[in-house]
Amino acid sequence: MKKISFLILTVCLGMIFNQNTRGEDSLTRDIELLKNGDDETREDSARRLGDYREKEAVDALCEALHDTNEDVVEEALASLGRIGNSDAVEKIVPVLSHDDIGIRRSAVRALKKIGDPRALPALEKMLDENKNPFIERPIEAAIESLKAAQNAGN
Repeated sequence: MKKISFLILTVCLGMIFNQNTRGEDSLTRDIELLKNGDDETREDSARRLGDYREKEAVDALCEALHDTNEDVVEEALASLGRIGNSDAVEKIVPVLSHDDIGIRRSAVRALKKIGDPRALPALEKMLDENKNPFIERPIEAAIESLKAAQNAGN
Protein backbone atom coordinates (compact mmCIF):
# COMPACT_ATOMS: atom_id res chain seq x y z
CA MET A 1 0.00 0.00 0.00
CA LYS A 2 2.88 2.37 0.80
CA LYS A 3 4.40 1.71 -2.63
CA ILE A 4 1.14 2.57 -4.37
CA SER A 5 0.72 5.76 -2.33
CA PHE A 6 4.31 6.75 -3.08
CA LEU A 7 3.77 6.01 -6.78
CA ILE A 8 0.60 8.11 -6.87
CA LEU A 9 2.35 10.95 -5.06
CA THR A 10 5.29 10.77 -7.48
CA VAL A 11 2.99 10.82 -10.51
CA CYS A 12 0.96 13.73 -9.12
CA LEU A 13 4.04 15.79 -8.31
CA GLY A 14 5.47 15.04 -11.73
CA MET A 15 2.27 16.23 -13.36
CA ILE A 16 2.25 19.42 -11.32
CA PHE A 17 5.86 20.30 -12.10
CA ASN A 18 5.50 19.29 -15.73
CA GLN A 19 2.35 21.37 -16.07
CA ASN A 20 4.08 24.47 -14.69
CA THR A 21 6.96 24.04 -17.10
CA ARG A 22 4.58 23.38 -19.95
CA GLY A 23 2.66 26.57 -19.03
CA GLU A 24 5.77 28.72 -19.36
CA ASP A 25 6.67 27.00 -22.62
CA SER A 26 3.11 27.52 -23.88
CA LEU A 27 3.22 31.22 -23.05
CA THR A 28 6.50 31.65 -24.92
CA ARG A 29 5.22 29.58 -27.85
CA ASP A 30 1.93 31.50 -28.06
CA ILE A 31 3.73 34.85 -28.00
CA GLU A 32 6.01 33.69 -30.82
CA LEU A 33 3.05 32.37 -32.85
CA LEU A 34 1.16 35.62 -32.29
CA LYS A 35 4.06 37.51 -33.81
CA ASN A 36 4.99 35.16 -36.65
CA GLY A 37 2.13 32.76 -37.41
CA ASP A 38 -0.35 32.85 -40.26
CA ASP A 39 -3.66 34.67 -39.73
CA GLU A 40 -5.52 31.76 -38.15
CA THR A 41 -2.57 30.83 -35.93
CA ARG A 42 -2.19 34.42 -34.72
CA GLU A 43 -5.91 34.59 -33.96
CA ASP A 44 -5.78 31.32 -31.97
CA SER A 45 -2.68 32.48 -30.09
CA ALA A 46 -4.33 35.79 -29.20
CA ARG A 47 -7.29 33.84 -27.81
CA ARG A 48 -5.08 31.50 -25.76
CA LEU A 49 -2.97 34.36 -24.37
CA GLY A 50 -6.10 35.61 -22.62
CA ASP A 51 -5.67 32.72 -20.18
CA TYR A 52 -2.34 34.06 -18.91
CA ARG A 53 -1.90 36.80 -16.33
CA GLU A 54 1.77 37.45 -17.04
CA LYS A 55 3.00 40.85 -18.20
CA GLU A 56 4.54 39.20 -21.27
CA ALA A 57 1.09 38.10 -22.45
CA VAL A 58 -0.35 41.60 -21.94
CA ASP A 59 2.57 43.18 -23.81
CA ALA A 60 2.24 40.75 -26.73
CA LEU A 61 -1.52 41.29 -26.94
CA CYS A 62 -1.04 45.07 -26.89
CA GLU A 63 1.38 44.74 -29.81
CA ALA A 64 -1.23 42.64 -31.64
CA LEU A 65 -3.60 45.62 -31.58
CA HIS A 66 -1.63 46.83 -34.61
CA ASP A 67 -2.04 43.56 -36.52
CA THR A 68 -3.25 43.82 -40.11
CA ASN A 69 -5.83 41.07 -39.55
CA GLU A 70 -8.99 42.38 -37.88
CA ASP A 71 -9.84 38.99 -36.34
CA VAL A 72 -6.46 38.95 -34.59
CA VAL A 73 -7.09 42.46 -33.24
CA GLU A 74 -10.56 41.49 -31.98
CA GLU A 75 -9.19 38.39 -30.23
CA ALA A 76 -6.38 40.44 -28.69
CA LEU A 77 -8.94 42.93 -27.35
CA ALA A 78 -11.14 40.15 -25.96
CA SER A 79 -8.12 38.58 -24.26
CA LEU A 80 -6.99 41.89 -22.79
CA GLY A 81 -10.48 42.32 -21.38
CA ARG A 82 -10.39 38.84 -19.83
CA ILE A 83 -6.99 39.47 -18.29
CA GLY A 84 -8.18 42.79 -16.88
CA ASN A 85 -4.74 44.39 -16.53
CA SER A 86 -5.13 48.18 -16.45
CA ASP A 87 -1.68 48.59 -18.03
CA ALA A 88 -3.44 47.87 -21.34
CA VAL A 89 -5.81 50.86 -21.13
CA GLU A 90 -3.38 53.32 -22.73
CA LYS A 91 -2.82 50.88 -25.61
CA ILE A 92 -6.53 50.17 -26.13
CA VAL A 93 -7.79 53.79 -26.11
CA PRO A 94 -6.32 54.62 -29.57
CA VAL A 95 -8.17 51.59 -30.98
CA LEU A 96 -11.44 53.40 -30.20
CA SER A 97 -10.87 55.35 -33.43
CA HIS A 98 -10.14 52.29 -35.61
CA ASP A 99 -11.78 52.25 -39.05
CA ASP A 100 -13.68 49.03 -38.31
CA ILE A 101 -16.76 49.47 -36.12
CA GLY A 102 -16.51 45.89 -34.85
CA ILE A 103 -12.99 46.51 -33.59
CA ARG A 104 -14.09 49.78 -31.96
CA ARG A 105 -16.90 47.88 -30.23
CA SER A 106 -14.46 45.19 -29.05
CA ALA A 107 -12.20 47.93 -27.67
CA VAL A 108 -15.14 49.41 -25.75
CA ARG A 109 -15.97 46.01 -24.28
CA ALA A 110 -12.34 45.40 -23.30
CA LEU A 111 -12.16 48.75 -21.52
CA LYS A 112 -15.40 48.00 -19.69
CA LYS A 113 -14.07 44.63 -18.52
CA ILE A 114 -10.77 46.13 -17.39
CA GLY A 115 -12.74 48.67 -15.37
CA ASP A 116 -10.16 51.44 -15.23
CA PRO A 117 -11.80 54.91 -15.02
CA ARG A 118 -8.88 56.45 -16.94
CA ALA A 119 -10.73 55.33 -20.08
CA LEU A 120 -13.77 57.53 -19.29
CA PRO A 121 -12.71 60.70 -21.18
CA ALA A 122 -12.03 58.74 -24.37
CA LEU A 123 -15.30 56.82 -24.09
CA GLU A 124 -17.30 59.99 -23.40
CA LYS A 125 -15.74 61.66 -26.44
CA MET A 126 -16.52 58.58 -28.51
CA LEU A 127 -20.15 58.65 -27.36
CA ASP A 128 -20.48 62.29 -28.44
CA GLU A 129 -19.16 61.41 -31.90
CA ASN A 130 -21.09 58.15 -32.49
CA LYS A 131 -24.83 57.79 -32.91
CA ASN A 132 -24.81 54.25 -34.30
CA PRO A 133 -26.80 51.95 -31.93
CA PHE A 134 -24.39 49.08 -32.72
CA ILE A 135 -21.71 50.93 -30.81
CA GLU A 136 -23.63 53.59 -28.87
CA ARG A 137 -25.21 51.14 -26.40
CA PRO A 138 -21.93 49.37 -25.54
CA ILE A 139 -20.27 52.76 -25.02
CA GLU A 140 -23.05 53.86 -22.67
CA ALA A 141 -22.79 50.57 -20.75
CA ALA A 142 -19.01 50.94 -20.45
CA ILE A 143 -19.28 54.53 -19.24
CA GLU A 144 -21.91 53.56 -16.66
CA SER A 145 -19.77 50.66 -15.44
CA LEU A 146 -16.59 52.73 -15.21
CA LYS A 147 -18.36 55.56 -13.39
CA ALA A 148 -19.74 53.06 -10.89
CA ALA A 149 -16.23 51.68 -10.37
CA GLN A 150 -14.88 55.20 -9.96
CA ASN A 151 -17.57 56.11 -7.41
CA ALA A 152 -16.96 52.89 -5.50
CA GLY A 153 -13.27 53.79 -5.28
CA ASN A 154 -13.98 57.24 -3.81
